[in-house]
Amino acid sequence: MGCGLFVIYETSSGNLYISRDRYGIKPLYYTFLKDGIAFSSEIKSFYKLKNWNPVFKLDSEKMFDQDIHEIEQVFENIHQVEPGTYSVLEKNKKLVSHRYYHWNWEESMNNKIRREEAIDSFLTLLEDSFRLRYRADVPVGLALSGGMDSNAIASLMPNGTDVFSVVFEGYPVSEKSFIEHTIRKRNFNPHWVDYDLDTYVQNIESVTYHQELPFQNFSVIAQHLLFQAAADSGMKVMLSGQGADEILMGYDMNYRYFVFQLLNANKLEGLIELGKIAMKNPSGILKKLMQHRDTTQKPIMNSQINSLKGLAYFMMNTNPLPQLLRFEDRNSMAHGIESRQVFLDHRLVEFCFSLPDEYLISKGLRKPLLRDSMQGKVPIEILERKDKIAFNTPQKEWYKGNSNLLNTLAHEALRDLNINVTSPNKLKLISLYFWMKNFKK
Repeated sequence: MGCGLFVIYETSSGNLYISRDRYGIKPLYYTFLKDGIAFSSEIKSFYKLKNWNPVFKLDSEKMFDQDIHEIEQVFENIHQVEPGTYSVLEKNKKLVSHRYYHWNWEESMNNKIRREEAIDSFLTLLEDSFRLRYRADVPVGLALSGGMDSNAIASLMPNGTDVFSVVFEGYPVSEKSFIEHTIRKRNFNPHWVDYDLDTYVQNIESVTYHQELPFQNFSVIAQHLLFQAAADSGMKVMLSGQGADEILMGYDMNYRYFVFQLLNANKLEGLIELGKIAMKNPSGILKKLMQHRDTTQKPIMNSQINSLKGLAYFMMNTNPLPQLLRFEDRNSMAHGIESRQVFLDHRLVEFCFSLPDEYLISKGLRKPLLRDSMQGKVPIEILERKDKIAFNTPQKEWYKGNSNLLNTLAHEALRDLNINVTSPNKLKLISLYFWMKNFKK
């Protein structure tokens, strides 16, 4: 399989080659020294170097106010090798970067494949990606939610597999009832990760240390606890569905661009179809889209984005996928687990981007290609889901509660950081406080 991450020193030329995988699944940072270069998968390593000190771009107040999702946003003197790129440090200490993965997604979009053939090809590619990532000389577990992505992977795993699921008994975001359908169908061995708020709060400092950046959502801690449970059960390899939303247009924002694209191209039949679906589903996102006062206004995330695939490419390369991959890499490696992403096989990614948009969003449903390919393989209760909970926690409910531990830590953080904020995100405030404590010299 291979992840494309390596460092090679060539003695004949004196050159150092540093390479990173196509989509940035694994991190690789470097910093320049007076007498050379240092590289690592974690920035904590640089703090151990003699005569090296971090150079910061932002103070604590700016770090709280801004959406920080990359190490380079914070440090002047820490850089990363970009995904799909290798860098050469030549003997004269000049660093030259080269892109080895050339993926022109815009040129590949005109695939005239029939829908039935697309379903078969997608399934074949998914199965082969799974085959490669399932190879191991140790047991392989699965991070299983109630959504289609992880359940598609579950359909390929043998009966009796150990599966690990974060649940929140008694809260609307809990997906336990959906997960149980798959467990019964496949006779899986379930491991439930279900903790109270105080347990999550007690893990903020540890997770911040491993993440190496402040975070603002309890789902990051939930994932950390999931991998902890997997490690406690002896797992060394876990499969995950990360990346499926990006390549299969699984986000709400994808609908907004799809509507804009139909408007821009004057595709009235598609708009009429969406309108009919919206009327049948009054609480759905499509009706909300149709009720916008100015339906000609393109939803703005980036002025260069003007298509559904353009948005997906942005999500894969800028946000949110790089951030989600960083969360998963740090949380898994904190417990000595290799996490493998079945949907980020480059053949599968490129194939999905080559397909007509209507194969990826159809009749108001997310991921029709995945739904169609999983008929008879994934429980129907999951395939027919219209909602999208994602990897979520009852954060809103927890904030409305009265946790002495959360409130005390937030108060201490606000006092010690001495920043001016109104209605602060308590988790981000506490995480920033611990980050400053561990990383700000």
